[in-house]
Amino acid sequence: MVARDGLTILSDPIVKRQNPVEGSNLVGLTILVEQLSSELQQSGASMNDLMDTLELIKLLPADSSTVIQDMKAWVPYLEAKTGNAPSV
Repeated sequence: MVARDGLTILSDPIVKRQNPVEGSNLVGLTILVEQLSSELQQSGASMNDLMDTLELIKLLPADSSTVIQDMKAWVPYLEAKTGNAPSV
């Protein structure tokens, strides 16, 4: 799956996943892999990808665009999957 290949590239230590472009790709690809994993009966994103994605989404402003709000809707799922305490 191409999305999983993208996550593999983003896992290279030289990649700064917290940068805006890299972070945006990480969030989008992680969500895509998670959405498709159940349909394709494959494993989802790595724990590192899930945790970094959760961290990045939590940094996004609360009053933002619909696209960002759609990303923020993934927080409860990501918290449950990573074992992180729910956000307040």
